[in-house]
Amino acid sequence: LLGIRLFGVRRGTLLETLGLKNGDRLESINGFNISDPQKALEAYGRLRTASQLKVKVNRRGKPITIEFNIQ
Repeated sequence: LLGIRLFGVRRGTLLETLGLKNGDRLESINGFNISDPQKALEAYGRLRTASQLKVKVNRRGKPITIEFNIQ
């Protein structure tokens, strides 16, 4: 499981507000593995209307889960 490495997360942006940081490796969203582009597109299509997001990232070698409620 590789994931997508995040870069360019700036202060005041949505990603920073959600708790994501530069260097985080995004591994899954709501259980959807996003290790390859095809799976990431599938996840995007299914998650557009989600009311909650459970994001798993790897930060400096440690797994972290961040949960969001979307209103």
